[in-house]
Amino acid sequence: MLSKLLNVRIFDLEACGACNLSCPFCPRELLPPDGNMSQETFSRLLDHVQLRPADNLAFVGIGEPTMNRRLPDFLRQAKARYPRVYTSITTNGTFLNEKVLPPLLDSGLEKIVATSNPDDVRAHLALTQQIKKLTLPHEMGELYKVIALGRGLP
Repeated sequence: MLSKLLNVRIFDLEACGACNLSCPFCPRELLPPDGNMSQETFSRLLDHVQLRPADNLAFVGIGEPTMNRRLPDFLRQAKARYPRVYTSITTNGTFLNEKVLPPLLDSGLEKIVATSNPDDVRAHLALTQQIKKLTLPHEMGELYKVIALGRGLP
């Protein structure tokens, strides 16, 4: 595995066990709802795992991470303790707006991956238009670092 060769560890964290969508390809509905990751749980992770500069702290999972209002705080805390750790989120993008996005970007987040279900044409186009609007220079300028759209991105 490439991560082993590069001495990179990837920590996949689920900030929220719930989701606002019901995509046909997602097994979310087969699992019991877990709610949001607590501050206590995240603090225990930071206390017990020594993150290295090459490590990737990725907020992904079956739930929608931006539904947890603590997400920007989690990212800031990780960056405060481990400034060189790489941070990313994978989101369905439905909450990426002018209110939610700036705190995420201010947290030091390196990468946002927004995925959608292109089979739902209206939802896919709405997400695409929202991201296009948010990435215009007069809207977000250089703050918006990376957006990836596509089918089945992890």
